[in-house]
Amino acid sequence: MSKRHLFESPEGLVVKSLRGLIAYNPSLSLDETNRVIFNTAYDRSKVSIISGGGSGHEPAWAGYVGNNMLAASVAGDIFASPSTKQIIAAIEEVPSDEGTILVVTNYTGDCLHFGLANEKAIANRPQKPNDHLRR
Repeated sequence: MSKRHLFESPEGLVVKSLRGLIAYNPSLSLDETNRVIFNTAYDRSKVSIISGGGSGHEPAWAGYVGNNMLAASVAGDIFASPSTKQIIAAIEEVPSDEGTILVVTNYTGDCLHFGLANEKAIANRPQKPNDHLRR
């Protein structure tokens, strides 16, 4: 890397950034393994809204997690989409009795991984009576 950078290596920068964010907001928590920021005070009787994306400039979506905003965000690597596994982890961190909305940006990797995570989450959710009426 250039000598003009603050850090000599990009390794660990995303997690460092996410740790800094939760240090200033006690209602947020971090799943470091999956790089998921989630609101610990969210209301599971409301729809959970989750978004995320790569961390090219900063993990921007993490700044939108909080009351009446995103329930969780998932951060990918620098200039790379989060994996399907990471997105599933975000869905599991903020379960909702009313459902989950995934907000997806229009990047190829985000569309692919959020789409796959959506399909897996639907396939793995417990079936409820009259579930066939909700489709």
